[in-house]
Amino acid sequence: MAIAKNKYKLLREQIRKCIQCGSCRVNCPTATESGWLSASARSKVLHARDILYARPWSRPKITEEYSKRVFECTMCGRCGVECITDINFPEVWIDLREMCMDSGVKIDVVEMVGKTISEKKNVADQPNEERNVWLKKAKLDFDPSKVEKADVVLFVGCMGAYYPQSQPMVRSFAQVMEAAGIKFAIMGEDEYCCGFPLLSAGKVKDAVSLMRHNLDVIKKYGAKLMVSACPACMKTWRDEYSHYLHEELPFEVKHATEYVEEILKSGKVKLEPAKKEETVTYHDGCDLGRNAGVYDAPRNVIKMIPGITFVEHPESREKSNCCGAGGDMLMTNAEMAESIGQKRAASLAEYAEVVMTACPACKKQLKDTAKRAGVNLKSQDIIELVAKQLPKKEKPAKEESAE
Repeated sequence: MAIAKNKYKLLREQIRKCIQCGSCRVNCPTATESGWLSASARSKVLHARDILYARPWSRPKITEEYSKRVFECTMCGRCGVECITDINFPEVWIDLREMCMDSGVKIDVVEMVGKTISEKKNVADQPNEERNVWLKKAKLDFDPSKVEKADVVLFVGCMGAYYPQSQPMVRSFAQVMEAAGIKFAIMGEDEYCCGFPLLSAGKVKDAVSLMRHNLDVIKKYGAKLMVSACPACMKTWRDEYSHYLHEELPFEVKHATEYVEEILKSGKVKLEPAKKEETVTYHDGCDLGRNAGVYDAPRNVIKMIPGITFVEHPESREKSNCCGAGGDMLMTNAEMAESIGQKRAASLAEYAEVVMTACPACKKQLKDTAKRAGVNLKSQDIIELVAKQLPKKEKPAKEESAE
C-alpha cells in the first residue's frame, strides 16, 4: 500500500511519541481479555510505526489479522490515562482504522455496518422516516418536530430514536426540558447518524458526508445550543465536527446531564422525593467521562434527586473500567464485549444494587450482561430518574356543560 506523505498527519505525530514502555497494557480491557500482546496499544502503535516509517523494502503489510486486532478495541481511552507521553489514543484509533480500510482489507461486519448507515442513515437499519417513533409516548404539550426556529435543538441519535431500551432516555430528557419551559426542536427524518459509528469503522469519508448534512440542517433552526442524551453523539458533534468539516460550530454542544444540571440549579424545575429511597453508584461511560471530560454534571444531578444516596465506586472518573459496548466491539467481537461487561457489572454490584448511567449503550450493556451473569444489578439512566420525580402535570379543568 502506497501511503500519501501528508495522509494520517495526526497519527504520524502521535505514534512518534511512543517509547514502548508498556504502561498502556496494564488496564487495557481488550489486552487483558485476549492475553495477546498484539491486542495492546503498544503493539498496535509499534506496527503502525513500521508501516508508516520503515523503508519500503522492509515495510510490513497491513494484514487482515492486524486489522482485526485494531478493531478489537472499545476505544475506551484507558490506555491514554496510563500513557506517560500523553498520546491522544482515541484519535489514533480512528486514524489507524481508516488506514486499515484504505489498505483494502475487508472486515465483513464493518462493511455491513458501513453499508447500512450509508443507505438508511442510521445504525438500526430502519427507515429514517421513523425517527420520531420515540416521541409518541413522551406526552408533550407541543410537537418539537414542528418547531422551525429554536434556541435549543435536541439531537436524538440512532439509539434514542429506534432502540426500545434507549427511547425512555430521550423521552425523559424531552419531558424535563418541557417542564423547564424550554421549547426545543428536533430534526426528525432530517437527522442522520452523527457519524461516529463510521469514524470508528474507519470510514471517515462517509462519516464526513453525514456530518455535513446534519450541520447544514441544524443551522436552519438558528440554534444557540445543541443537546444530546448520547455521549457518543455529543462528543462527535463537540470535538469531531469542527475537525473534519474545518469550520467552527455556530452553537454550543452539551450532554443531557450538563443541561439538566443547569435546569435544576436554576430552580425552573423542582423535583419531588423518590417514592423509594435507594443507594446508587455511577458508571462513568468512556465517551462521556474519559473521552469527553464530563465527570461532575452526572454526579451533581444524582445528588440533587431527593431520596437518593450516592456511593462512589473506587474505579471511577478517568479510571473507570469500560462496559465493553464501545468502539464497535459488540459487532467485531461480541464474546469479548460480553466478558468485559460482565466483569464491570459484577464490580459495580459490590457497591450498590442500582447503577446510574448517562449513556444508552452503557445502560443496555450493563443491564444485559448483569442479567446473563446472574448479578443483582439494576441499570438506570440518570435523566429517566429525574423525569420520574417531576411534579405531575395538572389536568385541564373540564368545561361545565351548558344546560
